[in-house]
Amino acid sequence: ALALLGFGLTRLPVGSASALFGGFLAAASQAKTMHMQATIDDDGIVTIEKWEAPEERFLRYEHWVAGELTVLDLDNGELTVDYWIDPRTGRGKAVEQFDLLGQGAALQGWREPAPALGPLRVFAEPLDNGELDLIYQGREKNDLGEAVDVVEVEWRPEGTYLMYYCGRPGSGTGLLYEDGERVLIRVEVDPASSLPRTMSHSVEENGARRTTFEATFEWNVEIPEAARTFTPPPGSVLTRAHWWERRFPQVVAQAETRDWVVTLHAIDSDRRGWIHLSLSYVYLETAAGAYKSQPPARVEALGSNGERYEQDRNLAPSCSGFGCFFAVLRLIPLRETPQPDSITLTLSNYADDPSEVHTVTFENLPLPPRQPVDDLRAAEVEVIEY
Repeated sequence: ALALLGFGLTRLPVGSASALFGGFLAAASQAKTMHMQATIDDDGIVTIEKWEAPEERFLRYEHWVAGELTVLDLDNGELTVDYWIDPRTGRGKAVEQFDLLGQGAALQGWREPAPALGPLRVFAEPLDNGELDLIYQGREKNDLGEAVDVVEVEWRPEGTYLMYYCGRPGSGTGLLYEDGERVLIRVEVDPASSLPRTMSHSVEENGARRTTFEATFEWNVEIPEAARTFTPPPGSVLTRAHWWERRFPQVVAQAETRDWVVTLHAIDSDRRGWIHLSLSYVYLETAAGAYKSQPPARVEALGSNGERYEQDRNLAPSCSGFGCFFAVLRLIPLRETPQPDSITLTLSNYADDPSEVHTVTFENLPLPPRQPVDDLRAAEVEVIEY
């Protein structure tokens, strides 16, 4: 596409921006790892750093304002950590959880499309919206004396366009371009690998150009060990939820319907004799685009002493995603009796055809002793102050 367009000011036809940037986007999709460092001028300098390793399901994203870490997202394939500044207290707040969605994807045998495209697509794909002119293309030497292929385009968006946004309470940052604003976008690409090394945006202000975005990229580099963990800054509060981390590896019972694999990971009982079921549903269709995450429609339970239970409908599901669903369901005995030795469960779930009902039955499952707490999930939450 670049060779046909030639040099100088050339109007690009509608829809051609994707072709223009398609070469390095395609190369980026094959990369094993990506490291991006960027700055955004949002009435103040915002610094971003991002590490990605798609095959490992690894992601680390940092957002700094005026030298202070305000947002961090870390997903190492097993655990996720979310960190932000609480606007009410000004203190750092972090939440660490077991990565249920990652586990669900692994069970289905698929992963999301290569996220290495993310930092490029967010700045490339919107170019089809509005007018786009090719300003320059050619081979140059960068500051290190290395040969790079350079592409410069001028983009004038149609309507206001939010190209980037990082949202957390009290720390939202956007890269906003107005209707008709003249945005010069420059990309330097490594000729050997077709991978971008730098990307910058600038806009006209008072007869001069102001840089609004600058980024450097590294590809297929080793993720440093220091990037795989996170310790909150002093003064922060970290909350860890251990429920699923401890229960997901267990399998108490498992069965299949036509559409789902249903796994009972754990049975717990609280002080009152209320029973908690940790369940996962994984859709048998391995296509990642099939959104099949409905919860169980009904759970019927019968104790070995004839005791019947009703399902607590007020307990929200734990997590759902494409083709998987995780829930902690609570069963309440209809009357006060000694706890039975075992329980039989019948679970009904939604099928592709709403007129059909598919059930699985787990018979005579041993019940564990009651734990001396009323709120089982709260008892497995750890709070650490740094």
